[in-house]
Amino acid sequence: MKMQNLRVILGITLTALLSGSVMAAPAGISVVDVHYLDPGSTMVYDASSKLVRTNKGVSMTIDTNGLYAGAYTVWWIIFNNPSACAHPIPAIGAMCGAEDLGYDPDVYPDVLYATGNVVDEDGEGGFAARLNMGDTSGSLFGPNAPGLMYPRHAEIHLVVRHHGEVIPSMMPAQIMTIGGGCGVNDCMDVQGAAHSPYSPW
Repeated sequence: MKMQNLRVILGITLTALLSGSVMAAPAGISVVDVHYLDPGSTMVYDASSKLVRTNKGVSMTIDTNGLYAGAYTVWWIIFNNPSACAHPIPAIGAMCGAEDLGYDPDVYPDVLYATGNVVDEDGEGGFAARLNMGDTSGSLFGPNAPGLMYPRHAEIHLVVRHHGEVIPSMMPAQIMTIGGGCGVNDCMDVQGAAHSPYSPW
C-alpha cells in the first residue's frame, strides 16, 4: 500500500512539473534594424538588434558598425504603456518618441543604463545587456522610476551614445554614465533600435 501511495504521489508531482514546463510562456524574440539618429533615420548597413523577452525581464544585443572610435554607452528607453504615446516615429516603426518620455505620465516611461564599451578604429560595436522587471538601479529618473513594468508589452528602444575619444582619467565613467567625458568631449546619441511590443495590450 505504501509503495502504491508513493507511486501516486510521484505521478502527481511529475505531472505538475511537466504541466508547468508546457504552460510556461515562451520567450518573445524580435530582431530589428539599427538606425542612425539623424532626421531621416537612415538605416545602418549590416547592423541589427535582438531583444529577448520573458515574464521576468529582457535581454538585448546590438551588433553595429559605422561608429567613430571612442567610448560608448547604451541606454534602455522604456515605454511601459506605448498605447498612451502621442509621438510615433514611422520611419523606424515606433509608436513612441523622445517627447513621450515626459508628455503623458500614463506612458510610464524610464531611461536606464544598459552597458558600455570602447569601439576601435574599425567602427564595429558589439553590446549586450539584461534588464530585470522592476530593476531601477540604473535609472536616470531616480529611485521612484517605474523601471521595466511589463516585459512583453513595453515598447523598448535602445540608444547608442558616443562619449568621444577615450580619456584614461575619465574611465570608466565614459562607458558607465550619461555624462562621462562630456565636459571635455562632445557627447551625442548616434544610433538606435526600436522594438515594438511583443504582446500588445
